Amino acid sequence: MKKVVCIILTLAIMLTFCVIGVSAKGKIADSLQAKMDAAEEDETIRVIIWLYNSVDNEEVFRQAIKECGYIGGLPLNMTQEEVDAYRMVYNRIVFEQEAAAVNSFIEAFSLDEACINETYCLCVNANLTKAQIEAAAAYNEVEGIYFDDEGLPIEPIENNIDYPAEQREEQFRDLCTRAVANAEVTAYSELYYHTDVTGDCDWILVYGCSNVQAPMELATIIGNRVILLGSCGIPFDSNYGIYDVKNDTFVDAQSAARGGYADFVKVYDELGGGRLIGDLDRDNELSVIDVTIIQRCEVSIREYPADDEIKADDGLWRYSVKYYSDFDRDGERTILDATRLQRYLIS
Repeated sequence: MKKVVCIILTLAIMLTFCVIGVSAKGKIADSLQAKMDAAEEDETIRVIIWLYNSVDNEEVFRQAIKECGYIGGLPLNMTQEEVDAYRMVYNRIVFEQEAAAVNSFIEAFSLDEACINETYCLCVNANLTKAQIEAAAAYNEVEGIYFDDEGLPIEPIENNIDYPAEQREEQFRDLCTRAVANAEVTAYSELYYHTDVTGDCDWILVYGCSNVQAPMELATIIGNRVILLGSCGIPFDSNYGIYDVKNDTFVDAQSAARGGYADFVKVYDELGGGRLIGDLDRDNELSVIDVTIIQRCEVSIREYPADDEIKADDGLWRYSVKYYSDFDRDGERTILDATRLQRYLIS
């Protein structure tokens, strides 16, 4: 009997280790794992470590109403000023708890400050080796680790228009603060200034994000660019948008692509993040070389690249396109993709 019990306990322990191993491995996103497989042992990779949400909403509520001087709950018929004051206190407490969780993880993980690029919400953006990434994935507090293929925004082009960027950055900051109290801008860059037929600037391509954005495996296509790792937040999803000069407002890139802004898609294809649909040679631009590769693959002279398949979470991917070679987005790889890409380049 004792022997049977020992065997059962041994199997249980082995199963536990297996589950832990699978769980830790499952926390590493596919896009990051591909980078790790290709990286040298001592090479660092820019990653985003996303922690589980440990904020106790009920406790936050109790603290917030106590700080605001309320007893038992929020009063009826609150004025807008009272609502805003309560929201600011509530959000501050949430941010404090999130910051405490991040700092606790950094301390437990013994993460060198020199490796950390920034922290925000429940995220740590850091440069880690493969061994460090695998070690971080073993922590219970870690929900997932993603490859930060966005990294820092591209270098902004020269502003040849006499238009003060500081004024718009302040508007961007105010927009974030109005949406969420205590929000802070973590990046703001103006990448391109578009002019209309009269020579006046009508819209500006902007890279901007705040500390209330949550990195995730996003199913996002803007123009011809696929963003697998982006963000869902205020005011831009995937961190890109425009400033509409004539209407004095910021517009998310997805809305701008549908909103009739002249040349937006072509400009974004050239300067935006993610990877281009149709870019098979991975040089970050569309060219006749990409057309030729598709043609050769279709006549079996060569095979499609191994990274042609779009690796995305099936639960989040909302588009019919499954391959970067599928330029006409019909869900299939055919010679028509080469034809459509060729026409796009000519136009």
